[in-house]
Amino acid sequence: MAEPKEQEEFIDCTGRRRLFAFHTYRNGPILAIRATEVGKEFGYEFLVAGAPDNHPQLLAELRTKIREALARRHIIRSKSSRPGVPQWTMLTDQLEGRVTFDPDENDLCVVIDGEKVAWHEFKELFRTYEGFWFRLTFFSA
Repeated sequence: MAEPKEQEEFIDCTGRRRLFAFHTYRNGPILAIRATEVGKEFGYEFLVAGAPDNHPQLLAELRTKIREALARRHIIRSKSSRPGVPQWTMLTDQLEGRVTFDPDENDLCVVIDGEKVAWHEFKELFRTYEGFWFRLTFFSA
């Protein structure tokens, strides 16, 4: 990963301050800027890419992505009826996050609202939706 050239602090919808490191990459005619949450192995992560001469616009686009994502929550941690099992509750009927690899578990996990959610926890989020239909869409952040 490229060395971060700058860091910026943003405030999420709960008032929590979150620090992001900005990493810049150049691959031929493409400039990419990635923002990763500092101090969290599985935190928020954002990416924009475009022409190198468009650097200020790319930074503005990245900052907008960060602010929009931090302005909403999809899940909250709640008390579990089973000891030792973390419980997540969906705040609405929509989720947004990313799929990533967890080297400690040697398996995939999802990151929602900057929080790691293991597959068994992710499955529990849908328990109240048994019998419902759903739409699953993958896209590049």
